Amino acid sequence: MHDQNMVLKNDRDVIFNSFWLKKFTNKLKFKPLLFIKLVQLIKYKHRYETIFLFFEILEIIKPMLFTIFRKRGKRLFEIPILLNSREQYVKSLLWLVSNIYRQKEKKLLLKLYSEFIGILKKQSNIFLVTQQLNKKVILNRAFQRFKWK
Repeated sequence: MHDQNMVLKNDRDVIFNSFWLKKFTNKLKFKPLLFIKLVQLIKYKHRYETIFLFFEILEIIKPMLFTIFRKRGKRLFEIPILLNSREQYVKSLLWLVSNIYRQKEKKLLLKLYSEFIGILKKQSNIFLVTQQLNKKVILNRAFQRFKWK
């Protein structure tokens, strides 16, 4: 029993000291204690037992490809590029923060809760953004050879 508590405490320390969670909490200007309450609320209402909830959500919404603009002569091309893992997490974090700001609830805990549950049920607006991005990548895949800088 004592060893399990130690493991759980160490896992929480690793998670709440992670780089990505610190960036997320700094962008939304809240303390990690609120995130602990959020995890407990989701665990209580939906029986979703994990302390890695934040990272699972980032894994669900992260994009693999993105488009950049390059000018060749007078034409502007939208070129699809493959994102590395850091860029994937940055994009997913930005999408998550912008969607949380668009939520209509007053309390931040309720905004986080509704957005996280929407992502877990695949009903969030972030999935519309990813569908639009996938359409852009498919339409512009012919320009993939223009990867000059």
